[in-house]
Amino acid sequence: MKRYHCLPALWLVLFSACLDDDFLNRNSPCGDDISLGSFALSDTTEQYLPYAGSEVLVFKDSLARKYELRSAQGVAISEDKALVRQLCTGLLSGSQYEYFDTEAKAIAFQDSTGSDIFSLSVTTTSNIFYFEELDSLTFLDSLVVFDAFKFTSREFENSRASFSIVTAERQNALSADYINRRYNDHRVVGDTLLRGTLFEDVIIAEFDYYNYTVLFNIADGVIAFKDGQEPFWILEK
Repeated sequence: MKRYHCLPALWLVLFSACLDDDFLNRNSPCGDDISLGSFALSDTTEQYLPYAGSEVLVFKDSLARKYELRSAQGVAISEDKALVRQLCTGLLSGSQYEYFDTEAKAIAFQDSTGSDIFSLSVTTTSNIFYFEELDSLTFLDSLVVFDAFKFTSREFENSRASFSIVTAERQNALSADYINRRYNDHRVVGDTLLRGTLFEDVIIAEFDYYNYTVLFNIADGVIAFKDGQEPFWILEK
C-alpha cells in the first residue's frame, strides 16, 4: 500500500514563505516610517564638545606627573532617528513610526595603552513619556525634542559612570519635574580654582558607587577627574 508524504513538504513551503521579507511586507498593514523633517545640532549644543579630535589632553597630578590622552578616532559624526509616534504595529513585520532625522557627535579618549578613559557625546533626541516608578508610565502632554550632552567614564565591571545635560530644547519644553528626575546627576559649582588655574562655569559629577569624580566646563571639556585610588588629574591649560 502506497503512502503519500505531502504534508511535510507543504509545511516546508509555508515555512519558507514566512521567512521571505517580500512576503512579510506584502502582508503587513504597516508602511514605511514617515520622516517629519530633520534637526541638526544647535550651535549651543556644539559648544559642549570643544574638541577637534587631534588634541593631546595633558593632565597632571599633585606631584606634577603627566597623564596624556589622545583620541584614536577623532570626532565621529553619525545620523539617527528620533522616534516620536507609533502609527502602526505590524503582525508579520515591524511597526511604523513618525520620526525626525537627527545627528550625533562623539569623541573617546584613550591612554598610552589604548584603553578608553572617557567619552563625550552630543545628540538630538525625543521623549514622549517618562517612568514615575519602575512599573508606572506617564505620557507627556506633547512631544519634546531636545539636545543633550553626555559624559561617560571607562568601563567598571560591565557598567560605566555617566551624566547628561539638556543643552537645548528644540520643540516644546521639558518640564522641570522631568529634568529633575532624569538629569539630576551633576551640579554646577561655578568658577573653580584648581592648583592655581581658574576654570569658569564648572560642572561636577560625583559617583560614590564607582569612587569616580569628573569636572567639566564648556570652554575646556573635561578639566579634571579622579578614578578610584588614582590621583586627581587636572587639565594643563
